[in-house]
Amino acid sequence: MAEALIEKSKEYDNNDDAISDLSEAIRLDPKKASAYTYRGSIYMEKGQFDAAISDFSDVIRLEPNDASAYASRGGAYLQKGQIDDAINDYSKAIELDPNDAYAFTWRAEAYRMKHQYDATISDLTEAIRLNPNDAFTYRGRGVAYLMIYQYDAAISDFTEVIRLDPKDDFSYKGRGDAYREKGQYDAAINDFNEAVRLDPGCALTYARRGEVYWMKRLINAAISDLNEAFRLDPINYSVFAWCGETLREEYYTTISDLKEAIRLDPNNAWTYIIQEGAYLKKDQYDAAIKDCTEAIRLNPNDDSAFAWRGEAYRWIGQYDAAINDYNEAIRLNPDNAWAYDNRSQVYRQLGQEKQADMDLEKATCLFFLKFGEK
Repeated sequence: MAEALIEKSKEYDNNDDAISDLSEAIRLDPKKASAYTYRGSIYMEKGQFDAAISDFSDVIRLEPNDASAYASRGGAYLQKGQIDDAINDYSKAIELDPNDAYAFTWRAEAYRMKHQYDATISDLTEAIRLNPNDAFTYRGRGVAYLMIYQYDAAISDFTEVIRLDPKDDFSYKGRGDAYREKGQYDAAINDFNEAVRLDPGCALTYARRGEVYWMKRLINAAISDLNEAFRLDPINYSVFAWCGETLREEYYTTISDLKEAIRLDPNNAWTYIIQEGAYLKKDQYDAAIKDCTEAIRLNPNDDSAFAWRGEAYRWIGQYDAAINDYNEAIRLNPDNAWAYDNRSQVYRQLGQEKQADMDLEKATCLFFLKFGEK
């Protein structure tokens, strides 16, 4: 009877119905490891990671040599930001099955999240040996090579991804970054152009290409790309980070243009947020706070306005006000990884290490969910 319920659960389109049948199968036969396995996988799909961990733990209790159960539980830990627990489970999976490319690949991802890039590269190299046609693995290793400034190796890996998957926009961006760092600006622009064609909604690609245009002294093209980056994603602080300091200074001389834009359209909250970024980089914090406050008045549901005002408060040491704004940004958008990350820095300044670590884990998890499959 339990086996029949397990098989029936595979036919449902509705996960809740499948969970119901699997739970009944477990009630009838509490030692049926496969029922826990399937139910744990469904919990993973639903984002119920604690329930998934519980089920995979039961599989391990019943079948302690099941490598896939350790790997699956490692995946749940990784999604929760419990990186060391994930590494321990992936390591056990590899011990039980040294030919499990999946376990090597995702242990590498956990190492990457801890910025242990040599370990990342080592695991991904083994995963590639075991499965040489997995584009995701080359892509991850290419990123790791970028982080340790091995640009030729990064270019080689991203090129292999593009061969395996010509529509992988992420690898065009990564290879473009490597070309930029090598001073091969035309090659970088070509790759960013292709990335824009494949994914025209990615703000960071415009910011990256804008920086290269600036390096080639193509000022109008650079400013145009940065404007587009901010239009697409005004909250993304990485847009600033990807643009060279000189390009940023050129952009921030346009405050007068922003003031004119506000005069023509005083109800556009986004323009105030952009102007706030300009003031922030010029260390004009009171003006930055004023602009974000106006943006909040115009659109009180915009989490980006609260997050940016929190950033201004953070820079002038008004930590309570910063935390209040980050709290509101997170309430409005619980997936705002940047707000968690910056709030963790404020907690760190206040000596509240536990809260800081919790926020940093949450931010890391959210960044992984957003970019881990890209």
